[in-house]
Amino acid sequence: MPDGSGYQGIIQTRFYDSSGILKFSFNGNLFYPEFSFDGIFPEVNLLKFFTAVNDQVIVSGIVKSQVEGKVSPGSFQLSLRIESVPARGVKQTLNFGAVKALTALGGGGTIRAITKSDFHYRKLAGRLTLADGYLTIEGLAGRHGHYQYFLQSSPWGQGINVFVDPEMNTIRLEYLLSRLQTAFSRSGKVDLR
Repeated sequence: MPDGSGYQGIIQTRFYDSSGILKFSFNGNLFYPEFSFDGIFPEVNLLKFFTAVNDQVIVSGIVKSQVEGKVSPGSFQLSLRIESVPARGVKQTLNFGAVKALTALGGGGTIRAITKSDFHYRKLAGRLTLADGYLTIEGLAGRHGHYQYFLQSSPWGQGINVFVDPEMNTIRLEYLLSRLQTAFSRSGKVDLR
């Protein structure tokens, strides 16, 4: 709907089993257009999302997701905040492909398969911010000394903890994608297209 010099609106939509609301606005300036949006999806099904994106890198569970962004000439910003929501009958797990992706994300060395079973997690919470070609990762699942938890291991079964160093948590997006592709091309098992 028009709002003086610009436009704003609300869209109700679904995203991998979650009903969500997206609010958007456009400043109406044709010489310096600016588009912004924010939304919330309270129960995104990670298994369905990851299976649709790449069936070899799998994370299962339910997450509450909040997204916001702004686009203007020469600038693009996107922020995604996620937090796991335990749900009856839904496992919170990662397969080995997801563990490899997380290791590459953190700059860790090459790892080989330890087991074919899944890795369980207790809590997944973080914020990913993409701004002008750089990705910043924050862990919001707790703290361990100086480090932030992005993923906390389950106390039972095979698990994994993922930490973020808040002083070294930004990477150029093209470098990250190259790092991920290199990590997976060594095994030839996971394709990141």
